[in-house]
Amino acid sequence: MIGYYAHSQGSGHCNYANLFSKIFGKSLTVFTDRNHAFDRGTDVVMLENEDPDGNEYQRSCFPEPRALHYAPVNIGKITRRNKTILDNVLKRNISLLIIDVSVEMAMLARVSSIPYAYVRLQGDRNDIPHLNAFEGASFLLAYFPKEMESVDTPSWITNKTVYFGFLSKFMFDKGVNKRPVEFRIGLKPILLHLNGFGGTRAFDFGNLPKRYDIYVIGPGRGGSDRRSGIEYIGVVDDTRAFINHADLIIAACGLNTTSELLSLGKRFVASPEKRHFEEQEYIARNLDRLGWAIDFSKYGCLNTAVRALSNIQQKDLPRISLHELEAFKAKLEFFGYRADKLAYEHSRNLAHQALGNSYKNKNTKIELSAI
Repeated sequence: MIGYYAHSQGSGHCNYANLFSKIFGKSLTVFTDRNHAFDRGTDVVMLENEDPDGNEYQRSCFPEPRALHYAPVNIGKITRRNKTILDNVLKRNISLLIIDVSVEMAMLARVSSIPYAYVRLQGDRNDIPHLNAFEGASFLLAYFPKEMESVDTPSWITNKTVYFGFLSKFMFDKGVNKRPVEFRIGLKPILLHLNGFGGTRAFDFGNLPKRYDIYVIGPGRGGSDRRSGIEYIGVVDDTRAFINHADLIIAACGLNTTSELLSLGKRFVASPEKRHFEEQEYIARNLDRLGWAIDFSKYGCLNTAVRALSNIQQKDLPRISLHELEAFKAKLEFFGYRADKLAYEHSRNLAHQALGNSYKNKNTKIELSAI
């Protein structure tokens, strides 16, 4: 059995937990305090939240130690929450805990002698708590391809990481691909703005309404603005059909949204939202570097960013499949869910790759010297 701890901030962590549940089935238990619409049959242990309840000691007098991000003192529900996790690890015979994400949960797992795999996010994560969490993990997981790795990531971290590539719920749910009734039939191409729940910026569309039929989906006002030529649709149950039938997309670039757009073959103008550790800024820069999206921050003007997007349409998008995740499951089952054996096998494969590359480089040098 494996456990999957899904942080409650944002829906992305629970979305990935739900995706893992589709692959692992009854072999996986999800731990979270977020009220999320998991698939029927998903084994979920609901936790108490970690919010202050008025009983905590003043954090100015009892600040977090350098190894932790959030560790208030004297909140009973956090104590009970940790007990619930440990009790269920023992009760369900969980031999590996996937942590997505929490450096405090990583610390709890390690001091409780529970093998864990830590999910890495993009961003500047060279702080002590993250480095401790990475060091204590049996191995690391990344839900993005290795090409997205920042050049300043230490080699010991990349060597410890199993890369799954982008993962999206759309890889399972084919959905209905009919043109949304909200999209008018017109001669102009469709520009879709995905307005998220996390504080997506308001855009000045400039003269773009003259060239595009513009629609905005997500929280905020609804209805049409005839003066601006922009249609505000509001929150929709399923974004897939809207994405499929849009000619150009502007969106924030959290990992979940990025994965969904790329899995549907859509490049987009990436508008980073403010997040801890500059997560979306890093994603936008790496997507732009690879030609998979345009980093709006480079331009500041939507018209210019849209023109830049049209110039990269011929570049190949990343291959997105469930192959790596399914292979990960097969390896875990083969090794009896032993994290140490999987970590050793991963290290051995890296050593073989390095040896192969050294031979390749050696042969190249010989050929060049012969010339």
